[in-house]
Amino acid sequence: MGKTHIIARAIIMDNDHMLACVGKKKNQNKRTHLFLPGGHVEHKEPIKDALIRELEEELGMKSSIVRFLGVEEYSFDSEDSSKCHLHELNFYFEVFVPGLSSAIIPKSPEDHTEFVWITPEDLEGSTFYPNGLKPILQHWLQADYEKAFRSHIVTKGK
Repeated sequence: MGKTHIIARAIIMDNDHMLACVGKKKNQNKRTHLFLPGGHVEHKEPIKDALIRELEEELGMKSSIVRFLGVEEYSFDSEDSSKCHLHELNFYFEVFVPGLSSAIIPKSPEDHTEFVWITPEDLEGSTFYPNGLKPILQHWLQADYEKAFRSHIVTKGK
């Protein structure tokens, strides 16, 4: 249970909207939290390839990586664990998806997630995981790129 997971995440923008995933409790319609699209990097898989693969699985669309943005190290409190790990490294990339706009809400193939386009106001009152990413995304959504991604370590509660 203590192993570290490597995760590739996408920031997909359309004007002032960002595509996010909404976590839902399985077999319920209750929304629990927001997180960025993407997923786990498989053994010996390059991170960029993992992100393109995950996005095609999740969105059913081809995408391309615009640029690398940063890495966030995150440790969960044991009660907030994802059930498979307590520690993760999240690699963030700006991604372009041709034909995708905030007028289109992709249908998730997974029953425990759905997609939503969010604005800075939506982000403010939300629960976002990993929670250290929320202030970074608030800067990103407001085009304040210098304060957005920078190297840091976040531990819940600090």
